[in-house]
Amino acid sequence: MLFRSMQRLRMAVQATLERGTPYEIELTAVRGDGGLVRCLARGRCETDRDGKVCRLYGSVQEVPE
Repeated sequence: MLFRSMQRLRMAVQATLERGTPYEIELTAVRGDGGLVRCLARGRCETDRDGKVCRLYGSVQEVPE
């Protein structure tokens, strides 16, 4: 799947990496057959003892109509 709103996803991930804030955003994706589908992207980070981000976890799920 290719995300039409990839810039929004990149910005959300960047904010999580910089500030440690989780995200949950709706995106539009293009399926292989050219159809559009709504998706929900969620992400959060894990920090080390010093508060520095060391891992990023995320998922994307199709939202039924």
